[in-house]
Amino acid sequence: MDAQSSHLEDHKQIHVQAGRDPADCFWLLRGVAILLLIVVLAETTLLALIISLFPLATPGQQQTAEDAGKAAVTIGQLSQCQADWQTVSLLLLGLRRDRRCHLCPERWLWFWGRCYFFSADLEEERKWNESLEFCEQHNASLAVIRNHREMEFILEEMRMFQQMKFLWVGLTDSQEEGQWVWQDGKPHQNYTLEKVQWNSDEKDCADVRGDGSLFAARCDEHGAWLCERAAELDHRKHPKSSTFP
Repeated sequence: MDAQSSHLEDHKQIHVQAGRDPADCFWLLRGVAILLLIVVLAETTLLALIISLFPLATPGQQQTAEDAGKAAVTIGQLSQCQADWQTVSLLLLGLRRDRRCHLCPERWLWFWGRCYFFSADLEEERKWNESLEFCEQHNASLAVIRNHREMEFILEEMRMFQQMKFLWVGLTDSQEEGQWVWQDGKPHQNYTLEKVQWNSDEKDCADVRGDGSLFAARCDEHGAWLCERAAELDHRKHPKSSTFP
């Protein structure tokens, strides 16, 4: 079994008893989100505690045995907090992959209230405009990457498909050269992400690479793409097309 298959199999071992009711899944996801917030606050508090209690020693000043003991205890607590963070992150990953949760359509992934469709291994590669058309047919748009947290989620999924060179995202300067605008109408700089590289007159569509960089490319190139839409309690109220992934 290769590393990618092993990684996918590990995710499959995480099961969450969410029930078949979409509302149950919603409340469970809400509980996990609250737990994540608690973990982040706890980790931040511990870091602040370490800085306040154990400042850097000045020249000629030695740390007492009592201070060293407190530092060891605090560092141990921080290590446990980090382990808890990893556990909760795996739980959240399992939740967004659980098909009993109807917050997102089948084969779409949930992340922080949004649903994402990665076309790799599910659809043939398409041009940027064709990718956009596919997303719009499914009540979505090409992905708008609003912050580094969302970018990290996307990169995590891209690592599972090493053959994926890039992903089309909803960023273009087709209206005015050099003025990159996301599909939600916001200028690129509003989200303070990486500068679009390799920009030129004939490259009006943007893609994201595995290292988190954004590149300008010819819109008629073929590649995988990423759709994004808001999560809903029950996606089944939307009609499915015959080509629904």
